Amino acid sequence: MPNSTDLRRAGLKATSPRVKILEILTAGTQHGRHLSAEDVYRQLLTSEIDIGISTVYRVLNQLVDASVLLRHTFEAGHAVYELNEGAHHDHLICLSCGCVEEFYDDAIESRQERVANERGFVLRDHALALYGVCPACQTSAGAAGAIVLNAARSVFQLPVIQEMPMQRRLKSEDELKTLLARCVQQHPECAQCQLRAMCIHRPDHTGCNWSAEFDFPVDDDDAAIRGLSVAKRLLTRARTQYNVVPAQ
Repeated sequence: MPNSTDLRRAGLKATSPRVKILEILTAGTQHGRHLSAEDVYRQLLTSEIDIGISTVYRVLNQLVDASVLLRHTFEAGHAVYELNEGAHHDHLICLSCGCVEEFYDDAIESRQERVANERGFVLRDHALALYGVCPACQTSAGAAGAIVLNAARSVFQLPVIQEMPMQRRLKSEDELKTLLARCVQQHPECAQCQLRAMCIHRPDHTGCNWSAEFDFPVDDDDAAIRGLSVAKRLLTRARTQYNVVPAQ
């Protein structure tokens, strides 16, 4: 398990934020989880540890640069992190729940080396990610339905609305829920769209971060595409009405 000594060996001071964040990533890796910056931040809030989201991003980048962590981008624009334990492995990602399973296969590794050699390449590194539906999601939703449901839902999960300093502030979680519900009602296609979860980050010098996750039931590819379009319009309306922008 990485500790303060490992941080110093990597050329980093063992500051409290680095130690706490590394502890969370260590626990996640031990349970087979790959955590995003938002996942880490939520765990810090749950533990009542006062470390801002901007500090979380900064520390994660520092740990990646020092080769203590590995960064993966399994979904568009969505980075997750795991401990760099030295041994190469590839990943299986569930398109429905997002769970990640690590694996290593000698035959796959040999084949990739052969492909590179046949084309005159000297292979230095590679990353393989296989996308499918995990056994649990196959049981609960059915493979095809789970895949298109995730395609529509992912857009609602990604945006984090950030209030900028000196602009009108959303006063409460209920106010944001009311705003989003009103936006949904103005689009007939969103009749079945339900607010699934809400996360409110603590105010800091950058303002307040809000993220909303929606369930948008779909049963075919066309419905998934319509859902993505509606999601974009809904979020655009919310940002315009409150002069807010997506957090970077």
